[in-house]
Amino acid sequence: MSTLVVLAFPTDDGAQDVLDVIGDLQRQQLITLEDAATLRFGSDGKPKVKQATNLVGEGAWGGAFWGLLFGLLFFVPVLGIAIGAVAGALMGKFTDVGIDDRFIRDVQRKVKPGQSALFLLVRESNQERVLAAIEPYHPEVLQTSLSVEQERRLRDALSGAPAQSVAAAAEVVEVEVEPAAPVEDGFRSLFDNTSTSLEDWQFVGGGGFAIVDDVLEAQPGEEFGVLYYTTETFGDFDLQLEFRLDQIDSDSGVFVRFRDPLSPVPDPSDPAVAYAYDRPQWVAVHTGFEVQIDELARGGDVEVDEHRTGAIYDIPTGADPGQQQYTRGSALSPDTWHQLQIVVRDDTYQVQLDGNSTTSFTNIDRLRGQPPMSEGSSGYIGLQCYRGHVALRNVRIRTP
Repeated sequence: MSTLVVLAFPTDDGAQDVLDVIGDLQRQQLITLEDAATLRFGSDGKPKVKQATNLVGEGAWGGAFWGLLFGLLFFVPVLGIAIGAVAGALMGKFTDVGIDDRFIRDVQRKVKPGQSALFLLVRESNQERVLAAIEPYHPEVLQTSLSVEQERRLRDALSGAPAQSVAAAAEVVEVEVEPAAPVEDGFRSLFDNTSTSLEDWQFVGGGGFAIVDDVLEAQPGEEFGVLYYTTETFGDFDLQLEFRLDQIDSDSGVFVRFRDPLSPVPDPSDPAVAYAYDRPQWVAVHTGFEVQIDELARGGDVEVDEHRTGAIYDIPTGADPGQQQYTRGSALSPDTWHQLQIVVRDDTYQVQLDGNSTTSFTNIDRLRGQPPMSEGSSGYIGLQCYRGHVALRNVRIRTP
């Protein structure tokens, strides 16, 4: 079982500085992390959370764990992960490492704007060497899952932050939060990078989404999930958004023109019969179309362009009716923002990546990708949570 250690710092950058030190110690095999995350406050007073994905391996507890934890701490908007069996399992992990009401109150009381905190799940460490490396940063121990005596010794070893360190916190230059891109003429925002705009969205499936550093970030679970816009459905539209891969093997997508995931879906073999899905995220797959975001073009035994970024997922490429005419876009790199545009007119779907056309497709399937119907059960737009912490922002739409 991992040991939870939570350290508070009197400065905005203390947590990240010590995390960098921990990274060096891990490369020296003096500490092994199960997972880690930093917490600081932006100039707007909102908590900013970042998971240290570059320091942890396959055993990491995942963004869902941190998303739910920081949602409990600071009411950070977290969609999809705080429900059902997933939340139950995560709450069990909280109990395992000593996260309780006292812990939540301590963090809320002791970590304020101008300060930061480092959350470490430690599998094993050379305690003497690690303490010596981080003591100069004057952390305060907020929480551990060590024994009472072990925690006392840890606190003693790291106690005594000098007054000048605390005073320096007030002199930290605020980091400017990058503003949302202006909405072009004729467009309106569906998600403008604020928690308020998420009130019109709903999540189904596994994993979830959280607002992290003013962008919407996927928090993968055991199954994929879909965050969809609920207050309106769309027929013809221009949809634009920006996305960023956190690593080359991340995988996400944008679903368009699917049916209501929570309503019964007509049986393809007998449309007079309808049934509700036990796993409602699959409604988006079966009744709409996904514009793919995946540089590795997964989805089968071999890479094919119909599974690649900018393609309409699983629609065969070619010039025959019902096929898409696809052209590969430029290769994408992690940590770079890219522009995705999806234009739908009647049954024709066109996609552009960073201003260059990638695919054109005319739908001939009467059971998929339909515009809003009289009962309003089709024409939904959604974002996929699947692999990696893919970030999205500035989701906007224009209707003719």
